Amino acid sequence: MKKFNKFIPLDKSWLTRVGVLDIVNGYIDIEKFINNQKDTNDDIVAIRNASIAWRNNEKINVGESATLYRLLQFASWKLKLNKTFIKEGSLKDRKITDNPNIVNFNQTKLLNLDNGTTQWATATVICGDKERLDNPPQKLKETYDAVLHWETQRKKGLCWEPKYDETIERQIKTFLDLLNAKEVNYIPLCSDDYCFARVFNFINKKNGENFWPSLIGHETNRIEEMERAIKEAEETANETNSITSKDHRVIQALAMWGVVNKRKLFFESPNSINKSWPKFWKFLESVKREKNNNYSKNINKSNHRDKKLSDKKIINLISDEIKKELNTISLIPSENVMSRLASSAYTLRSNNRYVIKSKIGSRYFMPGRENLGRIIAILENKLCSTYGVEFSITKGFSGIHNMDIVMSAIGKIMKKIVILSIQSGGHSKTIGVALKNGFEVEALNLNFDTWDLDYKDLGRIVKKWETEKVFIYLDHTVSVNPLNIERLMQKIPKSWIVYYDISHLQLFYFTHVFKFPKSQNFFFGGSTHKTFSGPQKSMVLLNNKKLYDLVDAEFVKNTSSVHTGSLLALLITVLEMEKFGEKYAKDILGKTKLFAKMLSRELDIVGPLPYFTNTHQICIDVPNISQITQKLASIGVITLPMRIPSKGRSGLRFGIQELCRLGLKNNDLQVLSKIIIACVKDRKVNTKFNIQIKNLAKRLNYIKYALPYKKYF
Repeated sequence: MKKFNKFIPLDKSWLTRVGVLDIVNGYIDIEKFINNQKDTNDDIVAIRNASIAWRNNEKINVGESATLYRLLQFASWKLKLNKTFIKEGSLKDRKITDNPNIVNFNQTKLLNLDNGTTQWATATVICGDKERLDNPPQKLKETYDAVLHWETQRKKGLCWEPKYDETIERQIKTFLDLLNAKEVNYIPLCSDDYCFARVFNFINKKNGENFWPSLIGHETNRIEEMERAIKEAEETANETNSITSKDHRVIQALAMWGVVNKRKLFFESPNSINKSWPKFWKFLESVKREKNNNYSKNINKSNHRDKKLSDKKIINLISDEIKKELNTISLIPSENVMSRLASSAYTLRSNNRYVIKSKIGSRYFMPGRENLGRIIAILENKLCSTYGVEFSITKGFSGIHNMDIVMSAIGKIMKKIVILSIQSGGHSKTIGVALKNGFEVEALNLNFDTWDLDYKDLGRIVKKWETEKVFIYLDHTVSVNPLNIERLMQKIPKSWIVYYDISHLQLFYFTHVFKFPKSQNFFFGGSTHKTFSGPQKSMVLLNNKKLYDLVDAEFVKNTSSVHTGSLLALLITVLEMEKFGEKYAKDILGKTKLFAKMLSRELDIVGPLPYFTNTHQICIDVPNISQITQKLASIGVITLPMRIPSKGRSGLRFGIQELCRLGLKNNDLQVLSKIIIACVKDRKVNTKFNIQIKNLAKRLNYIKYALPYKKYF
């Protein structure tokens, strides 16, 4: 931390207070002090300029500083001086009380002006008010301290002492701790902390509004400005997107967030930050250099160390990881386990065999691999039969691979796309893939009353693009409710095409627990390793021959091997889910609702009522996601932070689909819920929890809903 102290700016709040005390009492020390400084921010320069103008009885330019304006305007009214003030930038548009009679208000009454700002109360204290409130707001307490310090120093015949910005210093320390994955317990103390606290999830929007109503009257409405900036940051996928805010606190917070989260953000108004922190960008570059240097050193050490590893030690590392798996449980909704029979297909020589149709004469076939081709045809026919479609494609490797190929194919016939917004649980990669494939993008939101699509928002898009050819691509990383596709198809023009990525919900549609409409302009697909406990593959299912030819041709153009072993494992999983899938699906859905009910007794569960979930996922709003996920991992519960729809910040997202396949019981959910609640509520975590998780992990080691394993191969 010490090496970065040189970047901490002077406390402009403190300097404004002692500076105005100098101004109204006839001292010029504030001018001398600022003249001797380098890299001063705009608000501090404005104090010096205001001091000169005040004593020369000139028009006083207060720049964009609302604090400086309110303090000097109040003094002008109080002293009946009739000073004239010039406002710059955003200050000109801010709603500020213009009533000279407020000089007769007490501090409590002044605190109710201008959305609860402390600045008018500060002004009366600067002008000699001796009242001292019990438990004053943080900024007013700083004013009491500043006046006491100024008066004490002046009585000694001395000048006041400057201070460095403790608010920014605290934020720097927390930022560095977050960057180095240390445990953090940051508490926002004043409105200047809000933007930083909001972007790192130390506070939510609602609490910000409650604690500091004055936030709506800063350079921007900081409550809404932060939400817009966070949305821009989440959706920034390439250099065409940027953070548009001109608010210095917003820019600082988002830039720090970008470094911590390894996101390259672009700012349209980077110089706006000079208002409070002129050395900010130099500080950030210094931090990144330090981080890169440390990373390079660690990589070099690691590479040097790893180069010396023998074959046996490397095999032992793999063995250790396998053993570690036996002592942990996964609550990640995108993970699952294949049966022993399906897994064994990966070890076959067939796994590395190509099955490529070659045209010889008028026939397509691959000599010697006809049987493998037939097996793949059986798989695709089974998928068509089960899902009730005419065509299936199994060449995809993952959900993202599917996404890229599908968009590339559809991009040949239309260039406008509607995607699910990240704030509504949409996949973070979708906008980037859409832009890469040349689409003009509109983001569609969910209605959090119904947890279905927001049809008012959809109506806006339909009105805008009604006569255009439009592709709707829906995928949700966070999915606590299936989308009503039948209703969607009734609300859009018939020329529009809809694709629904059901990666997370694959099993429920395979078993017809969830159902689709049958339509020529609707198709679906996704990965096969989440609720559907198969290999890392993906599929596309369609009823439209033209769409099938278009999408399949794009797969053929971009794929050589179809990963035959994965397809064999997928076929085995299909056979298992034909036999056991419905029971498995209902087991997942029932236990997930029970788990959500247990957790909701003490935690803030986010989702559709009355069960908080209608799928395999549970979302929990938590205050410090990094700390909680690390704490859970330390006792053997593996999960990932995920942006929670309707909350606008990262929280916990659980899925028990893997545990259900391993034989999870209702009593096990009681154990898990108590452990999770203890971690979220920051209660003492003892070794008993580790033992309980290890015992649970060891017991959940038999794969259910599977064909019996025999050494067939």
